[in-house]
Amino acid sequence: MPKVNRRIVAMLSIAFGFITLPSTGSAAAIFFQYGGEVIEKIADFPHTPDFSDGQNHIDAGIRYKEFSIFLIPIFQYDKTYCGSIEGDDSHYKIMTKKELDELGRTANVIIPDPVYLGFWREWGGKLLMLSIIIAAALYEVRKRKSESKSQNRHTGNIA
Repeated sequence: MPKVNRRIVAMLSIAFGFITLPSTGSAAAIFFQYGGEVIEKIADFPHTPDFSDGQNHIDAGIRYKEFSIFLIPIFQYDKTYCGSIEGDDSHYKIMTKKELDELGRTANVIIPDPVYLGFWREWGGKLLMLSIIIAAALYEVRKRKSESKSQNRHTGNIA
């Protein structure tokens, strides 16, 4: 089968797969994910009534949105401080940096500014995606050179 036909069949198969998936929302989250809120704890407060909203223990946290491709974090945006509710990654208490600093002084805890999200989130995803793009480009260049050499051998030309 010629290469063009294989590529067309592959693209049509992928498109057919996307169309026939029962839940496109869940499939889309694997390939491209953006705008979903992520809440991470950035500092621990003591387990005392001073650091509770009456029902839940609160730690210092940050809430941000993230763009990822194939579950690889590429870009984080819209970072804001919040109160991270222990044991619940989907809820948070709206708090300002100033409020968290006051709680931090009470608990003798330093609230980081700026917040570092860890190597994987800050740089790892970007470096991995860049490496994948460079590897794909190098592979394509080598493949074209070898095809050109083999074609020149068959036609009698010297490359």
